[in-house]
Amino acid sequence: MNPPIVLIIGRPNVGKSTLYNRLVGRAAAVVFDRPGVTRDLLEAPLDVGDRPVRLIDTAGWPYPAAEDPELSAAINRKVESALKSSGIILWVVDGREGRTGAEDAFAQRILPYRNKTILVVNKLDELDRPAVQWADTEFAGLPWEEAVPISSKHGRGIADLISVVEAHLKKSGPSENEPPAGPQDDALGPLRLSILGRPNVGKSTLVNRILGADRVVVSDRPGTTRDAVEAAFTHRDRPIMLVDTAGVRRIDRITDGLERTISRIALRVGEAADVVLLVMDISQGLAEQDLRLLSHLWRRGVSAVAAANKWDLVPDRASGPARDLEVEFRERAHDAREAPFVRISAKTGHGVSTLLDTVLAVHETSRRDIRTPELNRRLQEWNTEMPTSLFRRGPGKLKYGVQTGKSPVAFKIFVNDPKIFRGESIRYLEKRFREAFGLRGIPILIHLVTDR
Repeated sequence: MNPPIVLIIGRPNVGKSTLYNRLVGRAAAVVFDRPGVTRDLLEAPLDVGDRPVRLIDTAGWPYPAAEDPELSAAINRKVESALKSSGIILWVVDGREGRTGAEDAFAQRILPYRNKTILVVNKLDELDRPAVQWADTEFAGLPWEEAVPISSKHGRGIADLISVVEAHLKKSGPSENEPPAGPQDDALGPLRLSILGRPNVGKSTLVNRILGADRVVVSDRPGTTRDAVEAAFTHRDRPIMLVDTAGVRRIDRITDGLERTISRIALRVGEAADVVLLVMDISQGLAEQDLRLLSHLWRRGVSAVAAANKWDLVPDRASGPARDLEVEFRERAHDAREAPFVRISAKTGHGVSTLLDTVLAVHETSRRDIRTPELNRRLQEWNTEMPTSLFRRGPGKLKYGVQTGKSPVAFKIFVNDPKIFRGESIRYLEKRFREAFGLRGIPILIHLVTDR
């Protein structure tokens, strides 16, 4: 089931990612005034008229080789492969700079795809007739079917561009195996699964292993991934939207503005997910930053699974010290000590299927409904069982409660005085909720309020 691909290409820093964000309707790609920020293929579903398409943003092409020749070659191969499989190409040029030698060199690469190429003349603040005529004249002779002047930053000309794309789609007809228009996912929509972790712990390798394709660039160099890269797949008949993110660093230790922006976006993507896979390089032991990040997510009600990657590199994996890593994880994981801990090797594929099964189980648990009568029956039982040490001055009394949310599971419990209850009382109630209602492996949010 493959909707046609609308591919955004162009040399570095002509505004491709700004156009992508404008069309998608959200800040999905990192935009920064520095060439070469985008490195992976970013994909998002988009409806053009009544036709679903796959909108793909690419790295500036050709990607400069001076910084890292091996990385550059990998990025350029991905863009060239995407060109061949695309249905429509949006070739973005900088209208303020006009035609340069770079456009002429680019034209030789894109010549075989002329009949499906729309020239997008970006960064034009005025879209009057003289500007349109200038764009046609300035870029005449280059391999394109139609030219559309726009300002992606200000949103000008975007409606015209969409109309041109729609006309090209109608002219080309439906693509092979294209699904019918309209939503195709189940009633819940696709599960949003984000992958977070420090730089160079194997996140992109895990994405490629899950998808069965070299979707994202993998390099030994930390920080290769910069954008949040989305891709759809299915596991056990459940549609999932996978989001790979840049490596998350401690914000207060980042001096580079781009890196700080990237880390903040990655963290926001994680907080908006249904489930997060926190990828750890377990061959290096447990890093405090990993545990703090996991706790940060759990405190915000995000279901997060610890993916202990590179397990194949752990010495004496069957011995006591290796097995003790999970015990150490439980002791040091702060608020997230109940998070699932799954041993995997993204490189070999070991444990990856189990990891995805765990994701589905966690998501299902996080959407569980607890019947109010059963909840209140349990609260009355616990009233008589709670140790007095859980109260600052006693006794505290659980009167009644209601479930206020799913994904995350949240409860509001009415008590005689919330100030009486110590912090340990919340942890006590969390444990009882897990035991009574099978809420294992997910965060539980409990809010104590007075009934007066």
